[in-house]
Amino acid sequence: MTVNDNLARNETNSHTTSQVKSSIIHSANKYAPGNWPQIGADIHPNPNLLNLSAQEILAYFQQTQRTAFISTLDTIDGQPNLSSVLPGIIHRGDNARLSFPQLEIVRLKEIFSDLHAHVLAHPVWLHPIFTRCADGDIQTPQLIRFAIQYFNQVKNTRQCVAAVLGRFSGLHDYGHGANNNAVCDAIQLTLARLLADEYGLSDPNAPTPSYIGDNGEEVVDLSLLFTSITHPDLYRRFLLDLGVTLKDQDTPMLSPVADNVICQLAMASEPQFSHLESLATVGLGIEWGVPAFFSMILSGVIKDAIGQGRDYTNGSLEIWSAHVRQDVEHAISTLVATALLIRDDRNIQEIKSATNTLLAFRYNMMSALYRDIFEEDCKDLTIGDLSPAHKTSDPRIIGALRDYRRKTTPQSVIHLSDFAREDRTP
Repeated sequence: MTVNDNLARNETNSHTTSQVKSSIIHSANKYAPGNWPQIGADIHPNPNLLNLSAQEILAYFQQTQRTAFISTLDTIDGQPNLSSVLPGIIHRGDNARLSFPQLEIVRLKEIFSDLHAHVLAHPVWLHPIFTRCADGDIQTPQLIRFAIQYFNQVKNTRQCVAAVLGRFSGLHDYGHGANNNAVCDAIQLTLARLLADEYGLSDPNAPTPSYIGDNGEEVVDLSLLFTSITHPDLYRRFLLDLGVTLKDQDTPMLSPVADNVICQLAMASEPQFSHLESLATVGLGIEWGVPAFFSMILSGVIKDAIGQGRDYTNGSLEIWSAHVRQDVEHAISTLVATALLIRDDRNIQEIKSATNTLLAFRYNMMSALYRDIFEEDCKDLTIGDLSPAHKTSDPRIIGALRDYRRKTTPQSVIHLSDFAREDRTP
């Protein structure tokens, strides 16, 4: 069944579109494959998520992301070049086309189509662990083991965004002459928005630490200075609802999880990787695929809850659903920011190579998690498994990997001594 078939069936499905409640959970046995209940928009934008396969979920996001990006560009009425929406831009001879040819709407659509298709065609997004989740073939004990180890990835991703943000400054030449600082500011703003979401600082209704005291003086509530609902906080809510106590939530990483974290951090921060490569690894290489595989995990989480007759309390599924909502905005903004650094086809290939390396490490991390939680074999990615467009071999990451392994703190990785001495690279 295609995605469109499933979407069409949404309109005639007899279940009311609402959040999964106890009344549904306790009658779980009547739900055969293809006949799962619909879920509410507060959980996922596609009410028929539980009836989609992993392939259909990926296709759904390929379609919706493409539509969102094209529709967004089409709202720039009468402006053939996106530089018109960037503040502080000086156009050469008042001609935006001469100043920013890569921001021509037609060219941006070409760049998006090429890179979007490349990233989402990587086999990582249909890794066996995700397809099992989408099929509902994961049980609570396995889900707990997965969630605890994957938390190590969640806790470390945001530092990579911060590292890339710190690399952009007016000290570097981005090839835009008088517009150098304006381009740099636009990229910094894009990354700062990603960080604000990661750290829970983008909520306009959040209380502010400063207030006026009884005598008219300005007072700072110190507790609010260190209070925010970060993505790791949202993840801890989920773990608590799974029955994982706070003291059991932070555990050492499996070595392939650590390797993946190292790969992300090195490509984000090390000077041997260009600013364009670093930006691509925290933007296009992640933001486009996250909504799809988070949706696959979410499907498995909900199906397990239905089967166990267990509800999740308000907000504990937000770590999965928030990324689906926010990452549409993130995916568009990071593409535009990345396009500011694209001069020619060599830059396009540079982006593809960087994302290839990143996604290969992510695939092997997921294989290690699969072996750990299901206690079944799951092979790592090899060159032979990849299409020519996704093959990767970068000696820079190999050197960084060996160096970081030796610097890793003892409590962070299982069997650290073996990990530090390990000379093998993915």
